[in-house]
Formats: sequence, structure tokens, C-alpha cells
Amino acid sequence: MPDDDAVRAYAAARKLAPDRYEPPALLGTLLARLVRFGEAAPALADAIRLDPPRSELLELVKRLGQCYQRLGKTNEAIATWSGLVEKFPNDRRVRVELAELLADEGLLGEAIERWEQVLALAGQDLDQK
Repeated sequence: MPDDDAVRAYAAARKLAPDRYEPPALLGTLLARLVRFGEAAPALADAIRLDPPRSELLELVKRLGQCYQRLGKTNEAIATWSGLVEKFPNDRRVRVELAELLADEGLLGEAIERWEQVLALAGQDLDQK
């Protein structure tokens, strides 16, 4: 099967370039698309540990949290997503992304909390509010 070949290729690339975030990121993304969340989560976590660029980090963290959510590990998902806020504490856009993601995942209490934080960060700027 082509998917299995791709999984093997990304796993091999991971061994050839252990300090690069791309191979585990691609492997984790593929495994998540194949609904193999238990295998995807460690690969995505490895990619995150390898310090990807900020734009990639956001997507990887979102995807890792979604894997945890699909595995029924809601606390791990929330902790993973909340790590972004800790890494970028004053970035309103990160909180907006997180609030939308939490709402999409049905975690409305957490989403409301994040939206309240977005409003607080907006301060007196009516356009941001």
C-alpha cells in the first residue's frame, strides 16, 4: 500500500536526520490522517521537541492535541494546547487559534476561558475586541 510505503520512508528519514523536525512532523501528520493517532502522537511530540519554526509549531501542537483528543486523553490535549499560550503569553493570535480549536473540539468551557483572555489582551483597542 502506498500509505505504508510513505510511513516507512518518513521513518527512515527520521533516522537519517534525527535533529530535523520535518521527518517526525511529516510522519506524525500522515499517521494522524490515517487515523493511527496512537502512533502519530509520539512522532508529533518528537517534532515539537526539535524546535520547529513558529508557523510550523502552531500546526504541530494543534495536531498533537487533536490526536490526544481522539485517543480520549482530553487532559493531555488541553495541556498540549495550553503550552502554546505559555510559550507565547502575550500573543493574542495564539489565544484566538486556541479558543477556536477548543470550541471545534467541543471543549466549550475551555474555549470561553481563552476568549476571555483574548478580550483581556485586547485592552482598550476596540478593533481587536
